[in-house]
Amino acid sequence: MKSVVRLLFVAAACFAVGSAYLPYKHWTGKMVILKDGNVSLFQETRVGKRVVVAQLYYISNLVLDDVNFRLKISDGRGTTGWLDKADAVVLDDAAAYFTKRIKQNKNDAFAYFGRAAAWELLGKPDLAIQDYDTLEDLDPRPFMFDGRGNMWMAKKDYKKAMKDFNKAIYLDPKFAPAYHNRAWVWVVLDEKARALADYREAIVLDPRLVSALYMRGMLYCRLGEFDNALVDFNEAIRIDTNALHAFYGKARAQYGLKRYDDAVTTWQAALEMNNDYSWGLMGWAHFLATCPDENRRDSKKALAMATRAMSLERNPDATFHAMAAAVFADSGDFVEAVRRQELALQDPQFIDVAEETNRLELYRERKPFRQE
Repeated sequence: MKSVVRLLFVAAACFAVGSAYLPYKHWTGKMVILKDGNVSLFQETRVGKRVVVAQLYYISNLVLDDVNFRLKISDGRGTTGWLDKADAVVLDDAAAYFTKRIKQNKNDAFAYFGRAAAWELLGKPDLAIQDYDTLEDLDPRPFMFDGRGNMWMAKKDYKKAMKDFNKAIYLDPKFAPAYHNRAWVWVVLDEKARALADYREAIVLDPRLVSALYMRGMLYCRLGEFDNALVDFNEAIRIDTNALHAFYGKARAQYGLKRYDDAVTTWQAALEMNNDYSWGLMGWAHFLATCPDENRRDSKKALAMATRAMSLERNPDATFHAMAAAVFADSGDFVEAVRRQELALQDPQFIDVAEETNRLELYRERKPFRQE
């Protein structure tokens, strides 16, 4: 997945403040950015009374449902509830919305934070860093350094990323996301023991931090510790049944344990929740292309799923390209397999370089890859 994964449990809306409509009639499945930092999720009693169930943890969220000018959201920590559409802005409109606020008030700190979050999701780290730099002067709190650290990670500047994560932890030693994100710097620097220590600290500080459980699970997968990975993914899903990436990771671990039927069931469950989940599609395609059991391979279906996944993924990373390469090799398109594998290896955050270089040579020899 992306080098630093924030499980973005996103919301979308079609009704703006006042009587003005945004150009979206239904926001289910869309990403949204909160307009304010004090938005809570609520449930309604039978008599219509609102009861607050959680303070939203993430500024960006995925909309699970859209009913009567309300958005159903998961807070990323196991609680699902509703918020008013007027409290959020669709990702595609977020930069323009926050830019307008900044023009009206250049000291609107949350507007810079909201726009930086939008730039991050739109794959524009340089613009996000500019907003975080301004925010450092206005409101230098841990979340600001943590957010900018993620952008330095996106730009492969690990020294600056580490500096920002350390600053966030210095300002608040109990700020779990900074440990969680710093762990990935250690992974990239091949300091896996330190990475596991930071993930452990993040989870101790916030046992319901699904993204930390997911990322530690993925690291366990890379270490071949699939049983440990499965424990983390199952815990993430127990906390938040809408955590799609945890389903992806769980299927990866089940595949590693050669529990093929279970892996397929898990991918199916993820895609039933979101048929456009690109990582679920690519993960399943990779299984269909690389499974050592030839009776489970299906080159035609794998290529169709991978092609659809690539059309849906905004910012494919090294792992995504590498999975696609294996699918193309299985289909006999070794030119595209080599191209995709070379793209994967160009990313310095791709941590399995030796193994993936061997796969590149395999594709150059016009041979498909099979999982062991």
